[in-house]
Amino acid sequence: MVNDRSAVVDSWPVILIKGVNFMHEVSLSVHGRKRPFSFTMLLFLALILALVGLLIWMAVTQFGHIITGNRPQSAAELPQTTFTEATGVRIMLVAITAGGGMIDLRYQIADPDKAVIVHDEENPPTIIDERTGKVISRPWHDHAHDQDLHTAVTYYELILNPDGLIRPGQTVTIRIGNAELKHVPVQ
Repeated sequence: MVNDRSAVVDSWPVILIKGVNFMHEVSLSVHGRKRPFSFTMLLFLALILALVGLLIWMAVTQFGHIITGNRPQSAAELPQTTFTEATGVRIMLVAITAGGGMIDLRYQIADPDKAVIVHDEENPPTIIDERTGKVISRPWHDHAHDQDLHTAVTYYELILNPDGLIRPGQTVTIRIGNAELKHVPVQ
């Protein structure tokens, strides 16, 4: 235990209150000299290691596609000019929700006159699994918005995902009317 404040000046920081050392010390030899290695220093090193680990994890998850060569795209990043011209709709997102039981299909209206096709009950928006070719088109509910579609507004449709057929990371084809948008990534 250190009882003299002058001894603290030449050693690592130690908390002293009225001559009582509240830190547990471990003797550590550095360049032939013994220095106290406090519990606080151990916590500090653990924190630094945790932060370095967090930074590595963030870098790998954010930029891992560069290493693997597979860059995940969102639906909004896909070239959709032909599809949008045919349907009046731009696909923004295809994501799995509700514990895998539903597919969240989000689309933005580019041309309200053409986009009325999304309300066609005989031919609803359809998702095709590119692995198996299975077609999924059963909506969870009717459209929750009015029939009037507005330009630049994003709407959604929840489609049942039977047996969790579609999973994040897969690619699907979206069919609206007679137009298809292929290789849409699922999030």
